[in-house]
Amino acid sequence: MRSFEEVVRLTQDMQRVQGPIVNRMRDVLDRYDGEWVLPIPDLENEPVMPQLTPALIAEAVDAMAMRASSVQPMTSIPALSPHKDTGSRSKEYATIRRKVIAGTYHLSKWKLGRRRFYRHLSAYHTGAMIVLPDFEAGQV
Repeated sequence: MRSFEEVVRLTQDMQRVQGPIVNRMRDVLDRYDGEWVLPIPDLENEPVMPQLTPALIAEAVDAMAMRASSVQPMTSIPALSPHKDTGSRSKEYATIRRKVIAGTYHLSKWKLGRRRFYRHLSAYHTGAMIVLPDFEAGQV
């Protein structure tokens, strides 16, 4: 069993070696959460006001993310044989494929995932998405 002091030291060592990019991300996160300390001179006659910087940063990040995620990406599913109306490789099958993709977007909460992705992208200038197959539903 490790002591509390040893765990703190190991955590601080891990944070030190993570690099400047992760440290910058942590700084932005601290500002976004309102945990960033700004030294302000203490004046006797000044009214006490809340810190506005975290709210401004959060508003800027959320506004950009919501604007970017408000546009649904276009999904184009062309028919493999454009001259056929029904049957295999037809316009009918292309419509079915488009509806299946739209249903998959809905079941996977694609709109929410897009908002989270763009929020992370606007705050940290990096983002990641992952596609996982659903073996239980047979969607591979």
